[in-house]
Amino acid sequence: MREHGVRHVPVMGGDELVGILSDRDIARVQCLTRRGADEFFVEDAMTRDPFVVARDMPLTKVAREMVDRNIGSAVVVEGKRVVGVFTVTDALEALIEVLEGTYIAREREGVPTSPAESRQGRDIH
Repeated sequence: MREHGVRHVPVMGGDELVGILSDRDIARVQCLTRRGADEFFVEDAMTRDPFVVARDMPLTKVAREMVDRNIGSAVVVEGKRVVGVFTVTDALEALIEVLEGTYIAREREGVPTSPAESRQGRDIH
């Protein structure tokens, strides 16, 4: 996972999703067991029953559920087939796109786009 820059991996049992393994899961097991990563099995560390979403589920619902569950990823499926993993990093990328679009529109309208500009020289206490 580290070698390929992957932080979340769906765990399959044949054609069935059985869990998800994150870099944090591995770190937790290593810390608790004081063993190296090559000394335990995926099923020892994985999260069973991961949060699963349909490919067409609205992003706001996915993000809200991730916040409510305090989790860092959702497994994306099409039918029963795993097609991806949506992570907090993906959610931040979406937020950046929205904010950049908002800032560009505000700049065009002459509306302040930074905290310093919106303060208009006033101190905030």
